[in-house]
Amino acid sequence: MFTLLNLAGLILAVTLLPLLARAGEGGSFVLINMTPYNWNQISISSYQMNAWNFPQSVLAGTMAKVYVEWDQYIFDDQEDDGGEVVYQLQGAPISASFQLQARATTTSFNLQAYYTNVATTSHSLGSIVDLGWVHDGNTVFVLSGVPGHFNTINPPTNWMQLSLATVGNKPLRQLVIPGSHDSGMSFVDGSTFLSSADHVLTQTLSVGGQLANGARYFDLRPVISSGIFKTGHYSTLPIIGYQGANGESFSQIISEINAFTAANAELIILNLSHDLNTDSGYGSLTQANWNQLFQQLSGLSHLYVAPNPTTIDLSTLPLSQFIGLGSAAVIVLVDAGDKTVTLGSYASQGFYNSITQFPLFNSYADSNDLSTLEKRPTHEIGPKQDQLEFFGIFALMDLDSTRDRLHTEGCTEYH
Repeated sequence: MFTLLNLAGLILAVTLLPLLARAGEGGSFVLINMTPYNWNQISISSYQMNAWNFPQSVLAGTMAKVYVEWDQYIFDDQEDDGGEVVYQLQGAPISASFQLQARATTTSFNLQAYYTNVATTSHSLGSIVDLGWVHDGNTVFVLSGVPGHFNTINPPTNWMQLSLATVGNKPLRQLVIPGSHDSGMSFVDGSTFLSSADHVLTQTLSVGGQLANGARYFDLRPVISSGIFKTGHYSTLPIIGYQGANGESFSQIISEINAFTAANAELIILNLSHDLNTDSGYGSLTQANWNQLFQQLSGLSHLYVAPNPTTIDLSTLPLSQFIGLGSAAVIVLVDAGDKTVTLGSYASQGFYNSITQFPLFNSYADSNDLSTLEKRPTHEIGPKQDQLEFFGIFALMDLDSTRDRLHTEGCTEYH
């Protein structure tokens, strides 16, 4: 007969079972090798780690995803969990190596990088840098560049200036510039009835926050809402019509950019398209509307006026021509919905036609699968980077925000 004693024993067993199991928190350690050298493993060790197995090599220009699992067995001391793996950069002109480490306390886990024999633009030789830990997620380590110009986690905010020695002579069309899609949509400031944050938000950081984290290209979609120019993220749906929301105002974005360029001599590209007047039937902005927006954007510091500004293909100019003299440069690209709209006098004040003066390639990843994302850039940009009509931009969205929002079952992203 089943008694209360039996029930108590069953409850105790169910309660203790997870504690008696050796399984612990697990997650992925993503290694990104953007150097021209293969990383060769020269040593590996661990203590009390359930999973700490790394590839013998991470080839130049590739990524490796390693599963890591800690030991949380009730009879083991969690703070003793640990692991180390050392990689050497094969073929580097000077000896270069680094160590990746796993460290634990009684309450937390952490992955970290020990720059044993590598100095980067942001971390000196011998530095130990916390990378964090994401349970059931990805913790990333990246190293790019060459000795004397290595970049890694937490790069300096003026990464373009620091890269001039290596890529300053490259035309923009041969560079991959980090940026964001539907920029300014880190919060909602007014929306249609059927819209929700899951449908419209594409970043967790403002434009200023993205600048501080390395983004230099911004896909801004101007809308008029209650007479104010804001960023927007809208689509037209069958029967229902336009649905979407507004984000940062252009006045806020201008202030953020000016604050950034006051301290960082970087190139910033603003691409304006998909314009709407939500106050007037969701039509395209008129010439008068655009002129008002151009006037507001004239408040940007360091607007760059190119030679032959009305005809120049900006993508053919080297990076050094924009920022090589130690001053920031901001260019505003315009693709108006109403094709009769012109730049007028603003065409010689730092404003350009994006169709004729900045040939642009845009592509949606349409996936949150790591292997798909890893292969796609090489497939799309690699074979075409020397074609004059081609210009590649990666829309590197904030994955913390988009991985759930853009790929949630039953949700529709507004393009």
